[in-house]
Amino acid sequence: MSNMRIWSLSKLDSLLGVCFPYQRRSYKTQEEIRTYASPLSLQRFAREHGYFSPAPLLSLVSSSKEDVKIVQEALENAIEVDSNWLDFCVAEILCKALAYRDIALGHEIKIPVRNIQNQIMLETFILDRVFNLWQQMPAFGWLPKNPRISSLLIFRGTDFSPTTKRGLASLFSDLDISGPGFRVFRKAKLQIQEWLIKVHQKTNAARVMGCSLGGALAGHTFIEYYDLLSKERSIAVHPPGIYKQAKRNWNQLDKEIKQRFITYVSQGDFVSKVGSLIGDRYILSIDAQLKPLAAHTLLFAGQPLLICQNAHEP
Repeated sequence: MSNMRIWSLSKLDSLLGVCFPYQRRSYKTQEEIRTYASPLSLQRFAREHGYFSPAPLLSLVSSSKEDVKIVQEALENAIEVDSNWLDFCVAEILCKALAYRDIALGHEIKIPVRNIQNQIMLETFILDRVFNLWQQMPAFGWLPKNPRISSLLIFRGTDFSPTTKRGLASLFSDLDISGPGFRVFRKAKLQIQEWLIKVHQKTNAARVMGCSLGGALAGHTFIEYYDLLSKERSIAVHPPGIYKQAKRNWNQLDKEIKQRFITYVSQGDFVSKVGSLIGDRYILSIDAQLKPLAAHTLLFAGQPLLICQNAHEP
């Protein structure tokens, strides 16, 4: 079954590559290049549990406790990365792997973070809230045991499970004519606001993050509730852009506020060609031209060589 799945995905990706030539899926970048080499432990995780692997965990939903343990190990191994890349690598694992695990309230997980002395530490987070955004589409509110660490609101990305209620809702949300995720956010905004207020008052304010559709939901949340969020930067990975109404609201924000949001885009991923991207934008690539689906699901934190460039400013 796994071999048939991999074969089918590869054929689909090849077809998408023909329909969307690489030149149309590429992004203009500035000349400066930064590179990162992944530790072998994360390379192994990306190879064994990538979207095209026989035992996929990235961007694929599961409720297995063993899968959660594997993601926990990957997060712990992220301590090995170059300190300049820690925030990105951890965020990518959270958005592409942890966000796709079905986890019960009260579950604890250890996440590498920087403390106020800029030291990298494993800090314990507790799952405080599982949101039902719409038709069982989830988001996850994580509280740190250390009150000096930012809380986390992590949105799940597109759920490619058309046989489930939430999978269909996720796919429909991708096609929202007012912008991917926009109407779902509007439906869920009051429960999101309630949790953000509670966190802001009782612990440390939250950062928002997500990949793909989850990145769009993170962006809408930031635009609406930036004043309730942590001063640490929120993150979107491979998101579709925002449309007219959200873009007008974004344009009204001060420059200092806009700098608190980061968008990572994959070279070769056509998803982020939709709409207008927000925040400081960085373009990720490897030493090969990726097909569309691979570009959207690849764990860049687990590649032998990652290339990162600032997006070209129009």
